[in-house]
This record gives sequence, structure tokens and C-alpha cells, in this order.
Amino acid sequence: MGLSREEVARIAATQDWHYEHDLGDGIVTRTVLPDHQAWHDLRKRILSDVIAAKYGGSLSGLNCLDIACNSGFWSFFLADLGARSVTGFDVAKRIEQARFVQQCRGRDGSYANVGFTVDDVATFDYGADRYDLIFCLGIFYHLTDVVGFARNLHRSAKQRVIVDTSVSDLEGAVLELSDHTKYRCCDSEEFALVPTREACRRIFAHVGFRGILDWYPSDEPGRDSYNPRSPRAIYVLEK
Repeated sequence: MGLSREEVARIAATQDWHYEHDLGDGIVTRTVLPDHQAWHDLRKRILSDVIAAKYGGSLSGLNCLDIACNSGFWSFFLADLGARSVTGFDVAKRIEQARFVQQCRGRDGSYANVGFTVDDVATFDYGADRYDLIFCLGIFYHLTDVVGFARNLHRSAKQRVIVDTSVSDLEGAVLELSDHTKYRCCDSEEFALVPTREACRRIFAHVGFRGILDWYPSDEPGRDSYNPRSPRAIYVLEK
């Protein structure tokens, strides 16, 4: 890819990374928050269980979408599980990181089926029945038009959407204004709506999803992060 080991190491060390990526030659990106990767690894184990239950562990032949893909951690995860194609989009800075990681990890020609593009959740061309599986991780609590976004998910999914989101602890079907002092995932200058579990379920049903499964990991260490009263939820949505 034209970069020396020293240049790769410098980029890995100087940029703010949300995920750890093994770039080869002993070089690993480090997350800005020291405990972040442990959290991502927990999510990866749980989501692997979801894929195993719904797809037998293989995404062979499926076209996948990774919304707000950051540096591509989940896009590469989908590709590693055999997806035929993976599309990821995010803001320019994150897509630059994703393409850098792809170059480092794909020296042998792997990940040629992964494509990254700069776009936004409000402007991306979702298309009708375009993706067999959509990964929607860590998005819902950064939105104001939650219903419109959920409608785009339903329109674009052929079969299934997996959502991983922080949820408000208020009672009922409520959208709570984001508060960075309460929710670690929210930025201090952000104006967004954090849905409760009941709000999520009602929104998903309203836009047309016929299957709405709350996924509670049964035996995964750290599973309390996703219990029915926790501030995090996973939904498996079926068309």
C-alpha cells in the first residue's frame, strides 16, 4: 500500500481510534478510552451468538450494510463471517481510518468485498430491499428523527436488521433528550433523543417490522450489560 512499517505505526499511534485493529507486524491501534475494547469484545461475542442462532454462524452469500461503520470494525467482522459484500458508511475521518485498516489487513487480497463510503444516516441511499442483513450498532441515541431512520431501515432490509443501542431508563414509550452526564455514549454538545425500550419496540412495529426480538444473552460474561433493566439493548428485527 506504499506505507512503511514506521508510517503505519505512526498513524496507528497518533489518531483517535474507537476500536482496536491488528494491522500486522505487531502494530495495533489503541482505543482512546482504555476500557473500550473490552466492551467491544463483549459485544462481538454476543453478536456472534446472534449470528450463530439466526444464520448458523455463516453469512455466506449475503449483502450486508454497516451503518455509521466508524473505522470498519464491524464491517470486517461481517466479512470474516463470509458475507458476499459489505457496505459501510460514516463521516470522512472515520472512513479514512477504515480504508487505512482495510489496506493494512487486506494485503493478501482479503476484504476486497468490503466497500466504504462517506455519507450520513440522513442522506444515504438505502434503496428498497437492498441488504440481506443490516447492522445498526450505536446509532439510535444519536438521532433526532428516530422514526424516519427506522423507516429507512425497514425499507432497505430484505430480511433482518440487528440493532444495538443505549436506551433511556425512563418509564413508558419515551424519547429522552440526550445527556452526556447520564449517558456516557452521548457527546456534551449533542442534541439527540434516547429511546426507552418500549419506545424502540413501538417504533419498530410502527414502521412495519413483523418480528421484534429483544436479545438477552443467557450465559455470556458481562451479560448484565444487556439485561431487561440495563441501559443497553439488542433487537433482532424481521421484515
